[in-house]
Amino acid sequence: MGVKDLQQFIETHCPNACVSVDLLRLARGIAVAKKRAGRDDHFALLVDGESCLDRLYGGYFSDWICGGQWNRMLQFLAVLVQTCYQNGAIELVVFFNGAVEQQRMREYAKTQTEMRRKINQVLKHVHNKGTPPPKIWWVPPTGLRTAIRLALQHLGVHVACTVNDHHQEVIII
Repeated sequence: MGVKDLQQFIETHCPNACVSVDLLRLARGIAVAKKRAGRDDHFALLVDGESCLDRLYGGYFSDWICGGQWNRMLQFLAVLVQTCYQNGAIELVVFFNGAVEQQRMREYAKTQTEMRRKINQVLKHVHNKGTPPPKIWWVPPTGLRTAIRLALQHLGVHVACTVNDHHQEVIII
């Protein structure tokens, strides 16, 4: 079971277990408590980059198909990082999958087939309607993982790549 499966299970079977949390307020409270105790460690937020590529990109915008702007993504990431690092509140650590997992090759092939189908729908939509496609057809631009990884490193965020089973390594950390 990976992070996505665990979250889906909890949301399905224990709907009251999921609540919205203001991470900045939580981090500031922890920082104040640590200062009083004389400790100087940080509140770290571990992010599974694979599970939230769309959010790290800045949302479900399919602007890449209509002449996408990487600067918009970089600006979004810069604002996110600045907000988290403000006053040393939250230290970000983002994990990406760096392994070729043999046990997930069927899942990968299925995902690639689904993406190809969505891309065909997007291209037909743009050709016929001349407007950006709906967000339900969002497909990450080619090279998005690498671009986000490099942008985060440029912005001073700790970026890590897993070496074995990505889902299990993110849970263990």
